[in-house]
Amino acid sequence: METGNQFSPDIKALKIIHAAMAIGQILFAALMTFLVMAGLLPAIDGSLANILLIVSVFLIISGTIASQLLFQSRLNLARKETTLTGKLAVYRSALIIRYALIEAPSLFTIIAALLTGNPLFLLLAGMIIVFFLALYPSAARMALHLGLEPEEKALLGVME
Repeated sequence: METGNQFSPDIKALKIIHAAMAIGQILFAALMTFLVMAGLLPAIDGSLANILLIVSVFLIISGTIASQLLFQSRLNLARKETTLTGKLAVYRSALIIRYALIEAPSLFTIIAALLTGNPLFLLLAGMIIVFFLALYPSAARMALHLGLEPEEKALLGVME
């Protein structure tokens, strides 16, 4: 359970960043879905579609792995900070990096759908977006990731 506290603006800022990035992906995917399903995009050579599919899958896998590795690396740095404010600053940058590395493959696959008219790319983008949405930030998740002490959790407004 979360309550209001001095760190609420930090948490709210992370939620706004996440929401803005998610809405951008969703609106772009919705527009491309309309264009693909309405047949308003010209068909292109199938070999380009195959290449883009391989690149998309590679970007999805590498982006997800890189996001997790860099996120864990930044979390380790955050845990070494002595103040809660310092931990939250490093955590914020870790989340933004994580979100960007997940959003990039999503945008690439949506653009591939635009270029090819192939709805398979929209399905891939949809899966990435669902994963992205599952990463919605919260004070409780932040406390868990940072391994906060009970006193720090109380300052953050997380009840055990």
